[in-house]
Amino acid sequence: MASDSPDLALGKFELVKSEKFDEFLRELGVNFIMRKLAQTATPTIHVTKDGDTYCIKTTTTFKTTELKFKLDEEFEETRMDGVVVKTKVTREGDKFIQKQSGDKPCEIIREFSEDELKTVSENFSFNYVSMIAQQTDMHMWRCDIREDIPTQKVNLNDRAAATEHNILDLPFSK
Repeated sequence: MASDSPDLALGKFELVKSEKFDEFLRELGVNFIMRKLAQTATPTIHVTKDGDTYCIKTTTTFKTTELKFKLDEEFEETRMDGVVVKTKVTREGDKFIQKQSGDKPCEIIREFSEDELKTVSENFSFNYVSMIAQQTDMHMWRCDIREDIPTQKVNLNDRAAATEHNILDLPFSK
């Protein structure tokens, strides 16, 4: 059964602001050239869900990364500095809490709202880095043709919900 409210985590976001990103990357051990490239990039973050698996795809002109995970399950992730770490993502409401363990433990909190994604990152010695990305593409389908039928919103980025409502073939649901 589909939820009455959409999953705010699903959609496309574009970076509009970031603070202390260079310092954070330096603490993680990312080299100078990679840090400078990262600072000039304006990433697009696309969050999708297929069944129980989420995918956070971050695209820049330099690199595309995909973080695929199931909530509450540990997996291996390769950080920007090339180090492989153990990662676990949990969810509290509209927040994804990503904990990386390894040589430099890190916590990344992504908080989703109707129009933006706020990301706050902390590691062992650095307070935080924050980024704000604006929602650019959250396809919603709404049926309110008749007053006697309850309005139904379906986030078309959620394949399971779109399948349940037989609307996968709409041109904007891809």
